[in-house]
Amino acid sequence: MVKLWGNCGDFGCWVGELPTGCKLCKKGLKSVVFLTGLCSESCFYCPVSNERRGRDVTYINDELVNNFDELISEVKACGSRGVGITGGEPLLRFSRLIQVIKVLKENFSTGFHIHLYTSGKQLTESMLKELVNVGLDELRIHPVDEVSIKVLKKVITKFVGSLSLGIEVPAIPGRFEWLKGLVLMANDLGLEFVNMNELEVSESNVDELIMRGYRPSAERFMSAEGSHETALRVIEWVMNEGLSITVHYCPAIFKDRYQYRLRMILRGLNTKRPHEALTTEGTLLYIRTDIRTYISLSKELRKVCIKGNNVYLNVCDVLNDESLLKELVGRAYVVEAYPTKVRRVLNEVPIEDFNANEYVVMRC
Repeated sequence: MVKLWGNCGDFGCWVGELPTGCKLCKKGLKSVVFLTGLCSESCFYCPVSNERRGRDVTYINDELVNNFDELISEVKACGSRGVGITGGEPLLRFSRLIQVIKVLKENFSTGFHIHLYTSGKQLTESMLKELVNVGLDELRIHPVDEVSIKVLKKVITKFVGSLSLGIEVPAIPGRFEWLKGLVLMANDLGLEFVNMNELEVSESNVDELIMRGYRPSAERFMSAEGSHETALRVIEWVMNEGLSITVHYCPAIFKDRYQYRLRMILRGLNTKRPHEALTTEGTLLYIRTDIRTYISLSKELRKVCIKGNNVYLNVCDVLNDESLLKELVGRAYVVEAYPTKVRRVLNEVPIEDFNANEYVVMRC
């Protein structure tokens, strides 16, 4: 009997050995390069935001990229050991794609893991040779139609053994036979894996999904009803068939609960300022007050940041000191923010309304 790994609820489950890109992602060790929002397809389920879709812009994680220095800086800040390159369709900006891979390999190491997600329709043998030569480690094909399948069979399979090759698709509700066919084809072609992602429901695709009869799930995070069950049915079938190919199901909630949160924890550890405290949710906590209040405090604090009239204090120093806490009632706020380059504020509450029991601080 083929063994089932992981859990199928929020972390993901799989049979076989996970692709290296997924192993790193599950530890928060992958950054995401959004190479371009340009794409020649019009997939009704595309979850790319309206701000990025159709625009020739490059992002790494949450940050807009204007040059390679910014790209490298963000990878370092997150402590990433690899990146996934996606879009849009990255192949539409092939020279940029090659440059990004070169820059990352040169600035980190040949062991820095890079995987690419593409429909593969524009991929030629010479393009794939160039990608292999500059160091692409893993290629994930999203077959959108018969042209993608043709390229996969005639071009991509020539490179089995040169890099890790697999298929990655959304688990569209009710398309069990289609998914089963992809798994069988991948197995016959000698590919290493098939990744099935729970079909995401986003602001940019919800109308298209509803028009086609799909519904947002009432129980599962930002996903389409029935996608989870369809993916699990495929996993069960693979186990019963005893296939040797890796088949992996990634739930929609995984990105927030693990991938993003763990990456934010690493970024927080690497970029935390003295006045900031890092939580197990990957957010930062600090206290904001004004210069007049700060000067009036009875105790001198060392972990302080002063910007204009705003003064930022370390939340641990204040909340553990009852007298300071009393002095700041009605005069200060506790701020929660993501440790992004420009701190993205999530919440700001008066210090007297802050419930410290809702947070677990891992680093003051």
